Amino acid sequence: MTGSASCPRQRQRKLRVSRGHASLCPPYARFAIAIGYCLAVAALAMSMRLASIAIFVLFLLGLPARAQSFSREDLDCAVAATIADARADKGTAGENSFHELRIFFIRRLVAQDDQTNWARLAYDRSKLYPKQGSAELLAKCTELYQSSLHR
Repeated sequence: MTGSASCPRQRQRKLRVSRGHASLCPPYARFAIAIGYCLAVAALAMSMRLASIAIFVLFLLGLPARAQSFSREDLDCAVAATIADARADKGTAGENSFHELRIFFIRRLVAQDDQTNWARLAYDRSKLYPKQGSAELLAKCTELYQSSLHR
């Protein structure tokens, strides 16, 4: 009958071990539980790393690959016209022509790529590189604008 009395005690000890009460366990059992926790944490970290890599790869595959298919000359002309428009006296005919020039090249850029905010890009570049608007570039852009009007 003593064997049956120890049976519930062993079951009770197993329940305590499974609930994380390592203080009632022998030393080798505590070591085994600690190793089990370390392995579980390592497995979780590995699965999180794999999950983040998988999400990143799916994100890259989901984005359409777009090459820069815009004309660099059109962007340079839009920036030069933006700089000239900012320098021109307000209310003059020169201001109007620079504004028309700017709008012309921005529309050409939008026709090439309608996802980019070209007006904002030209404005930001004009603030970053205020000396880019040279007279030679502006003359070349004006000539390109004039030649496209006569087509």
